[in-house]
Amino acid sequence: MTLFGRDSLLTAWMALPLDVDLSLGTLRRLARAQGRREDPVTEEQPGRILHEVRRGPASEDVLGGSVYYGSIDATPLFVMLLGECWRWAPSRRSCGHCCRLPTRRWRGRSTMATATATASSNTVAPPTSG
Repeated sequence: MTLFGRDSLLTAWMALPLDVDLSLGTLRRLARAQGRREDPVTEEQPGRILHEVRRGPASEDVLGGSVYYGSIDATPLFVMLLGECWRWAPSRRSCGHCCRLPTRRWRGRSTMATATATASSNTVAPPTSG
């Protein structure tokens, strides 16, 4: 079995209008495996989101281990999905593990504006109430 960071993030993003829980679960799982140290073999770095996790007999023979971080887009996609979750699920400001998002103002700008600014400008607008 293999977990791919980019594929999981993109799938969760596309399903966001249908199920916010999928996105929150994806963020939670990838945050648990987020890089914590420098490792040139697996390309792990602090804060980096994984590219893939392999399980099974051959997992240690591929890419220097079972977890590989060599992806240029998984980390920014993680931040972008986090921003989109903020927009689509305003009543759920926490994923329950790592993503406890404050609702207070910080340095003159709201956290929501900061999170939204990191998201792509080509996103579907969240539903509005009223």
